[in-house]
Amino acid sequence: MMIFPLLLALSGFIAGMALSFFVPEELRPGQKYFRIVKTGLLAALAVALGYFLWGKAAVFSIFLVSAVVLLAINLKFTYPWLELFNYSFLIIFYFLLPEKNFQLFIASFIFIYGLPAGTLVRTIDYESRD
Repeated sequence: MMIFPLLLALSGFIAGMALSFFVPEELRPGQKYFRIVKTGLLAALAVALGYFLWGKAAVFSIFLVSAVVLLAINLKFTYPWLELFNYSFLIIFYFLLPEKNFQLFIASFIFIYGLPAGTLVRTIDYESRD
């Protein structure tokens, strides 16, 4: 198991939140784009995970159903706590990947996903204060 790359990958969320503190004036105008990038990266992550899990039939079927439900929920709702579900989904299937090379690829993808996700959580929080 490779836990250290996963911990580094999860730091992307913190980096995204830190970026939002440097440019608070760009949060509202960029919110639409943050959502598009976040959802697109989540969909790309789901495709990559599905590709790597293709050989495990039972895991792949559970993954496919949960990925479709999660993407539908992300398109419909914009709650900050929803990121907890996204990350738990990614972490669970990260540990079910068959090879360490796949885990490194997915960990780097999770880091990139965390940048707009962290910024978007701060954007949603920023809106609720007004």
